[in-house]
Amino acid sequence: MRCPPSDRRQRLRAPADSTNLASTSYGWHPTTPRLPITKTFHLPCAPPSPGTALGQSQLNAQVQVAIGSFNSQFAFSLIIFGVYLILLGWLVYRSGHIPRWLGVLLVINGAGWSIMEAGPYLLPGINLSFLFVATFGELILLVWLIGWGTRLSEPTTNRASS
Repeated sequence: MRCPPSDRRQRLRAPADSTNLASTSYGWHPTTPRLPITKTFHLPCAPPSPGTALGQSQLNAQVQVAIGSFNSQFAFSLIIFGVYLILLGWLVYRSGHIPRWLGVLLVINGAGWSIMEAGPYLLPGINLSFLFVATFGELILLVWLIGWGTRLSEPTTNRASS
């Protein structure tokens, strides 16, 4: 049953009932139960604001929990960064291509980051803010790489001649 174009628009705007749904459900059997869509999926115009849904004190508590969670996750990432610096310092120390004192400095730097960030969890009563000085090793490595690292030559390997 084809409707003229004006009648189709009227049918789209008409409220849902069994006759509208039966005539517009392509491929469905007319005896299939149907729900009026406009009444079943009614959504409000605008959701309530978080302040009215929870209350201001609960909203403030949620914000504080989110900030604390971010700080904990960021501290954990700095612990992993400290372990990375320890491994990098060990590799620099063993390479012989870069001065060994930079390797030692990176190990101290990595230990400083790891201990400073894990301190509140492992040693809650001890103030470890003095370890902030140990975190400047990366800057010293940066200055060395820019100033002297660009002048490095290829390492020579000592092979025993047969």
